[in-house]
Amino acid sequence: MKATYTLLILLIPFIVYGQSSNSHLITASDYMIFTPSELTIIDGDTVYFENLTTHNAIQVSEETYNSNGTESIPNGFEVYSDSFLVFNSPGIYYYVCTPHVEMGMKGKINVLDFEEYLIDNIVGQWTDNDVYFEITIDSFLIYSFEQENCYELEEYSWVSDENEIIFIENDEFAGSFLIYNLTDISFLAGQTTDETTLLTSTSFLSSNWVECKEVTSILSFNIKSKKIVYILNVLGEKVNKPNDFSPYFYYYDDGTVEKRIVIE
Repeated sequence: MKATYTLLILLIPFIVYGQSSNSHLITASDYMIFTPSELTIIDGDTVYFENLTTHNAIQVSEETYNSNGTESIPNGFEVYSDSFLVFNSPGIYYYVCTPHVEMGMKGKINVLDFEEYLIDNIVGQWTDNDVYFEITIDSFLIYSFEQENCYELEEYSWVSDENEIIFIENDEFAGSFLIYNLTDISFLAGQTTDETTLLTSTSFLSSNWVECKEVTSILSFNIKSKKIVYILNVLGEKVNKPNDFSPYFYYYDDGTVEKRIVIE
């Protein structure tokens, strides 16, 4: 495997590269182990190796890794002091500490393709207080509760471009935002790293909610005009014009009945 990475030897312990990258720490222990010895990251993420004073981290083949060998691979990474390593290509990277590999001091880093990772992890239900998001492979639904008793719905299809979510409506671009620090329980969404909103994983049934346009239609139905079919007095006789101060029953075309006393 041809490795694509960037090696940066720095004196500070933490830095983030790229808009979608996360930083991870691997410590070379005096107990002759790397902690963690196995790490899963996303392409573009940064790994910081620390405590390499008497240790190193040399990339090897899977075969060499399994046999506790020390032969490095061509163009592989070789880390001899506390350093950052930025992994830009998906794949599994095997490495050993050459002086101590026979004592089991070795590790591997599994680098996932970000877009595949994004699709696998962003599908689900998320919330930001009064706004709820339901994401499937094909659709991106946004439920917002500007009114307490009902929701407004926005519905889009979507595609991803690296760490960007692009909304599509009627085959046209409808907006986008960037994804940062995506995990299975939360992620940050925004246009820049300085302007983000935290979304957390949740669970809901939208069928338990009422859409605002449904409320409007129900209200419209309830306030529509109704017509009198006939009027009965207390003896059950139909009358054309009720007398004053006597009770009458008004029957309407929607099936309702009202008792009235006319006072003029």
